[in-house]
Amino acid sequence: MSFVPNPAFEAELLRSPEMVHALGTIAEKKAEKARATAPVGSGDDPHPGQFRDSIGWDAGYEDGVAIGRVFSDDPDFIYIEFGTEDTPRFATLRNCLESGEE
Repeated sequence: MSFVPNPAFEAELLRSPEMVHALGTIAEKKAEKARATAPVGSGDDPHPGQFRDSIGWDAGYEDGVAIGRVFSDDPDFIYIEFGTEDTPRFATLRNCLESGEE
């Protein structure tokens, strides 16, 4: 007996509503973890929790293929995630997405 891959099945699976649902479930859990570990600022921060509260998720299709996405729409996201000369790198989304946990 041998296994013969079926590229048509794989392509169909990547376009299925079930795959969008599965990726959405994973993205939602990853976003929850990111919010739980996000920095919330300090006493001198005029908007404590803004970054944490900006973390969201969505799922759908991009170029006909199912995707799940975790994002932040905070305008300071890049500085928080990657750091600056004066600010440490938090890598909140990266750490969350790279963790094996769901």
